[in-house]
Amino acid sequence: MYRNYLKIAWRNLWKNRGYSALNIFGLAIGITCAGLILLWVEDEINFDSVFPKQELVYYVPTNNRFEGQWRTFYQSTPGPLAQAMKDEIPGIVGSARTTGENLLFTVGEKGINRFGRFVDPDFLDMFSLSFIEGDAATAFDDFDAIVISRETAEQLYGRNTTALGRVVRVNNDTNYRITGVYENLPNNVSFGFQWAAPFERYALGKEWMKEYRNGFADTFVELSPKADFEMVDAKVRELIPSKIGEEDRYAFLHPMKDWRLRSNFENGKKVGGQIVYVRLFSFIALIILLIACINFMNLSTARSEKRAKEVGVRKVLGSGRRKLMVQFMAEALITTSLAALASILFIWILLPEFNTLIGKQLQLPLFDVAHLLPLLGITFICGLTSGWYPAFYLSSFKPVETMKGVKAQEGSAPLLRKGLVIAQFTASIVFIIGTIVVYQQVRHVKSREMGYELENLVQLPVNGDVLMNFGPIRQEMISTGAVENVALMNSNILFGGNNSSGLQWEGGKDTGDVLISQRYISAHFFDTAGMEILEGRGFTNDIGTDSENVLITQSFSKLMGTGSAIGKRIRRNDTEYTVIGVVKDYLYGDMYGSSDPVMFYNNPEYTGNMYVRIKSGVPMAKALAAMEDVMKRQNPAFPFEYEFVEDTFNAIFTSEQLVGNLSRSFALLAIIISCLGLFGLSSYTAEQRRKEIGVRKVLGSSVAGIVKLLSKDFIGLVFIALLISGPFAWWMMQKWLEGFAYRIEINGWVFLIAGCIAICIALLTVSLQALKAANANPIKSLRTE
Repeated sequence: MYRNYLKIAWRNLWKNRGYSALNIFGLAIGITCAGLILLWVEDEINFDSVFPKQELVYYVPTNNRFEGQWRTFYQSTPGPLAQAMKDEIPGIVGSARTTGENLLFTVGEKGINRFGRFVDPDFLDMFSLSFIEGDAATAFDDFDAIVISRETAEQLYGRNTTALGRVVRVNNDTNYRITGVYENLPNNVSFGFQWAAPFERYALGKEWMKEYRNGFADTFVELSPKADFEMVDAKVRELIPSKIGEEDRYAFLHPMKDWRLRSNFENGKKVGGQIVYVRLFSFIALIILLIACINFMNLSTARSEKRAKEVGVRKVLGSGRRKLMVQFMAEALITTSLAALASILFIWILLPEFNTLIGKQLQLPLFDVAHLLPLLGITFICGLTSGWYPAFYLSSFKPVETMKGVKAQEGSAPLLRKGLVIAQFTASIVFIIGTIVVYQQVRHVKSREMGYELENLVQLPVNGDVLMNFGPIRQEMISTGAVENVALMNSNILFGGNNSSGLQWEGGKDTGDVLISQRYISAHFFDTAGMEILEGRGFTNDIGTDSENVLITQSFSKLMGTGSAIGKRIRRNDTEYTVIGVVKDYLYGDMYGSSDPVMFYNNPEYTGNMYVRIKSGVPMAKALAAMEDVMKRQNPAFPFEYEFVEDTFNAIFTSEQLVGNLSRSFALLAIIISCLGLFGLSSYTAEQRRKEIGVRKVLGSSVAGIVKLLSKDFIGLVFIALLISGPFAWWMMQKWLEGFAYRIEINGWVFLIAGCIAICIALLTVSLQALKAANANPIKSLRTE
């Protein structure tokens, strides 16, 4: 019996293949969109799932109170904390300090830079690294041990070559012995690394790491399966205050499952993170699917008159309403099944571009149950959603009326179709408005006054002989004629560096709980970065002369009271410094907020980054070649590596740009799907009114008049959609903007542009069919009268 239903359904689809193609294409676009988003969502929610102990391992950040507000810091735990937690808190069965670093590995003439971590022994067991060579239990038995990833081993020694037991030169000054090779970690891990070595070797001679007041490490702990998280977390929060005798700083446990999705904190509390975008895009995928399903319902019910006689004949021949509904549902399920097959092809074609758009390397293992079942589920749900109303509506026709040729009473169907068209364009306009607002917000922040010049500023790592040879490096680079200036800094100019509180200064009010950022630089840094010294002078090349002098930013100067800050004294620990200059505030860290006050020291020996200012107008390739030539002479053991500060700055807005890019893509897809439905409806309307159009043409109506007649109803629906979408889009985007301290105001012209775009696209779509109908020969449409 069901085979007959499928045959009849297939025959009807083929008979009406034009409309069927529109339905299939529209649904395929919707399923493709949903499929791509689900692949992205799957990757996001599966972050760190490669680690078997995901439910037991926790990261340990710290909350610090400054000026009455709690601020959360990563890489901020003191060295002794890890062992103290393991020894003093029941329920913690493993703990590990870690710190990340780039190392140069050299084998013969081959050298590669790789990021990894110095770690305590428990780390290897906590993260359950899968060892290909060696044994995790004994990997760190030796002081000079190091374990590396499969990829690193293959790059150093080639494929199918044993790396275990080999000695590798590190940073051209130290030897390590490879005691293990572990399987590569996937890209979707929060704390990636390509090598791991004993933390004790890194800590050798660094006595400051033993102090509880010095925070520097990424610390991880493992809880017993039977441990009470709330109880353990409460004891962790008490540990640092009990050691330092102060309540302004404490550590806490952050679950691995939240490292990616819930990593944002406000006043010491979790306030979201990537989970916001996961929910947002999942909702958008649902909307796109609904728009595609609306298309199917619209086109199916619009063609009711064409199928009325078919329904009448089947009822006369004994088919009940239930059987007819099954037949129409079968058509819907076949249509969605064909759309699902088409969507697989679309996803396969579009996935490389989608990966480029989102910055990932997603794959489509179609026959994996985890992907096949959702696809089947989406197909089935779309089939039911698309088919239930047309099946219910078409099967309700009365056979006597349809057999007599009486036009089927559509009842509420036209009103429903109009409502569905309005819903489609409402969603499309919301996407358009969202795209414009996101673009404006990102551009607004990028055009913000930074306090330094991003363009033509290049950052190089300080390694090997760079510090020792910095003087010649600087002079030689400037002598090339391509470089304007060169300087050193301890941290990345765009991000935070060392921080401290408890400073005392002359003038103003002593506020020991103010967070002051510390920057160690060389002379000429301000000229190199393009930062403005508002008052006083910068550092000289003579480090001894300025060893106890500092420069401060405007915001720090204001804390020192009225009058000039030049000459005022600042005490940090047991050392007093004299302010010799005030620098204009610059932006770092939170690009949407305000940056903390900064104090600059003339201590290039503590720096880790070299900044090079390329002369304006010099071809970048020429400048980089000149820089590389200098670095090869002065630091030959290390490869020439660099990054543009402007590129790093742009990467900060990855999440916002992702929202913008996907909103733009979704807006385009929603419009395409909506226009497919509008095209089908306008085509059907023109066909229904062909005799009316013929009469009007005979009576003298112009082509423009007929186009206006057929278009006005549809344009009216789009205008209603604009009225509905405007307030909703404003509310939605206003809520999104509230997450940024530095944000735009939504202007009315955004809604005007979105409305004009939607109306123009709708008018173009409808006009194609309207012009075709208006230009048709009226004799053909009237010859049966």
